[in-house]
Amino acid sequence: MPKRPPKNAQNIHRLMRELGFTETFTAGIVSMLDTDFVADRLYGYLRNARPRSETAVADEVVAVFTDREKYRQKHIDDAIIARRTIVDSRR
Repeated sequence: MPKRPPKNAQNIHRLMRELGFTETFTAGIVSMLDTDFVADRLYGYLRNARPRSETAVADEVVAVFTDREKYRQKHIDDAIIARRTIVDSRR
């Protein structure tokens, strides 16, 4: 079953084109968006900062993906700690 695109993917595409980014660059960025979290963060950045360079957008994409990975890892770590706590409490 194909994965649905994030909610804001079309809005990001439209806004990036309005900001003057090429179709190739815009399509590449939009194709990388795999979660609503990432898309929402990028859309907020584009709407508020209104960047003019591809470098600025690319840097923000890296930052958003880094934040998402930290968030994901925190939840994994929390689950591991919770499991250890349950196991330790049974001893």
